[in-house]
Parts: sequence; C-alpha cells; structure tokens
Amino acid sequence: TYDHANTQISLEAASGGGGGSETKAILPSLGNASSTEQYSWAHKEFPFGSSSSALTTQSISTDQPLCVPFIARRSDTLVEVTTYVSTAAGSITNMKIGVYTDNNGQPQTLLGVGSVDVSSTGQKTATLTAESGQSLTTVAGSQYWIGFVRSASVSFTLGATDKDKIPSFVWRTQYNANYGVVSMTGSNNQLPSTFAFTTGFSWNVPAVGVRW
Repeated sequence: TYDHANTQISLEAASGGGGGSETKAILPSLGNASSTEQYSWAHKEFPFGSSSSALTTQSISTDQPLCVPFIARRSDTLVEVTTYVSTAAGSITNMKIGVYTDNNGQPQTLLGVGSVDVSSTGQKTATLTAESGQSLTTVAGSQYWIGFVRSASVSFTLGATDKDKIPSFVWRTQYNANYGVVSMTGSNNQLPSTFAFTTGFSWNVPAVGVRW
C-alpha cells in the first residue's frame, strides 16, 4: 500500500492463493496418465534450459561424474531417467544417470540411479532405483541435480543446449562463466553417494531428464 501523506510504500503478504515460497512456473502435480509431457529435460525446461533454437550436441569425453540442475515440477515419485544419444559409443558402453539433492546451490546426496545403453542412438530410458535409505519423492519447486557418468573410457555424443544461451547460474559466474556442467574428481566412472563439487567444463548442457 502507498501512504500518500508520508510518501511511503509498505508490502504485506497476500492471503490465499496457495502461499508459501514454491516456484510458480511449474506444472501441476498430476499423475503421469494426466500429463501431456511426461519427461522433464534439464537442458530445455524453465528456468535453466533454453528453447529448441539453442539445441546442439555435446561429446561426453570424460570419466568424471557430471551434474546439471533442474527444478522439480511435481511433488511426486520419480520413476525413470532419460537421455538422448546423438552419436553412439563405438563399443558397448553404459551411462549411469542419477538424481541428487541440492545443498546451497550444489549437488549433494544421491537419491537414485538408472543405467542406459549408449552404444546406439535415440532416446534412452532406464528405471530409477532408490539408493538405500533414500526417497525418490520430489517437492515441487525445489532444486535437484541430475548426475551422469560413462561406465568406460569410450566417447559418445548427447543432444544438448548451447551453454551460451542458458541463464548464468551463480556457480557459473563464480567459477567460469562458460561452464555448462559441474564435475567431481576422484570418482571416475561412478556416481558417488555424495557429490563434492570440484570444478566444471565449458560444455553445452547435455540432454538428460527425469520422469515422474
């Protein structure tokens, strides 16, 4: 409200309408049968992704585990992880994909993992299996991270979003404005139970996602 006599503006919390601090730009908490888009892609969706005009590819050429953030659009249980392979690995190779909790803007605890075969092209999906003692139920509007790592030192290419056409995350500004992924040393070819953010790569944001 504006106090004309004292030229002051005061703000009051609005009543009704849901309240809370949840992100508003998320899809309703619907079951998959009622949804028109079952997969949530970290490289494409609000607020960290970009439109189809920014789509490109990214070679996966490191054994380090990598992570990208996403905002959960549902308070629901995750059931699958997914990726899109643009150029297949030259030999039988898998990529582990997992979901991590967020701790002050960095990935922390591994909630669950799935494994996809990247030795052929196309969209790949895998059932997400919860880690011991962890829950795969997300809270709508909360940030999580999708972690991924190749099982062997064999390169392949994933669909991706151009790193220069996505928002400048705090961790990108702090460490390197061109980072498209964060990484961790000391855990080659494995997704660690606790992700210790080491550095990152000036990569495009790979096409990885989840499904409720």
